[in-house]
Amino acid sequence: MTLEKELLDFTNYLYKNNWKLIGDGMCLNTETKQIGSVKQLAMESASFGSYYPQDFQVGDKVKEVESEEIVEIKEVIYNEFDDEYQYWFEGEDGEEVYGFGEDFEKVD
Repeated sequence: MTLEKELLDFTNYLYKNNWKLIGDGMCLNTETKQIGSVKQLAMESASFGSYYPQDFQVGDKVKEVESEEIVEIKEVIYNEFDDEYQYWFEGEDGEEVYGFGEDFEKVD
């Protein structure tokens, strides 16, 4: 499934269930007056299939557990085969390298 289709399906989910984006990642249900986060609504919808919440986002500075090197996440790809995210970063030699969530720690 392509990202465009997933986003369109999620937009349709919000519309059909009376959710309206109100800013700062929050939505208001125009029928029940309930407020919900976009992240939570995305997880509740079937739009994104079996995706799980990401540990890190593009641009996050993280410490590689094994080498203790600080790296910046350049790309995040959901790997359906491993059923988890791959976090891509630039390695010591300039090559693109990836690791999984347990391979990194968040840097403040």
